[in-house]
Amino acid sequence: MRRVMRKIGMASLLLVFCLAIIPGCTTQPDGASAPLVIPVETQSPAAELSGAPHPSFDHSVVSLQKHYRADGSCYWVATATITNTADVAGNGVVIRFKLVDDESGGIRSTGTEFVSRFGAGDTKRFTRELNGEGDRSYRLELETLYDIS
Repeated sequence: MRRVMRKIGMASLLLVFCLAIIPGCTTQPDGASAPLVIPVETQSPAAELSGAPHPSFDHSVVSLQKHYRADGSCYWVATATITNTADVAGNGVVIRFKLVDDESGGIRSTGTEFVSRFGAGDTKRFTRELNGEGDRSYRLELETLYDIS
């Protein structure tokens, strides 16, 4: 009976350990989880009522290039510049890279960059690797989100 209880205990510990590790195998950015953010195009009601200034971002795709790994799989290297065109800094800024299939319009792969503070007037350049298929044509779409607090 003691052996059975010990095996059940070990199995339970293994299960808890696996459940603790699995969330680390996602595509979230390094570090802590991203803060609550809203799309740039959407203002919070409080900001609208108070007339509070908010950041505004312009995106520019610099390049999108196809590359192959030694195993034959394909990935795309996407480079973009983001500029905060507002007079106020953006806090908790998340830039989402989307590799979009030209034919189907579906999102094939995404990547995320996090900037804790994006100063007013600042321009930053980001490069991300995004998985794709070698025989498909893609475009890069960018989305910028920020924390309103």
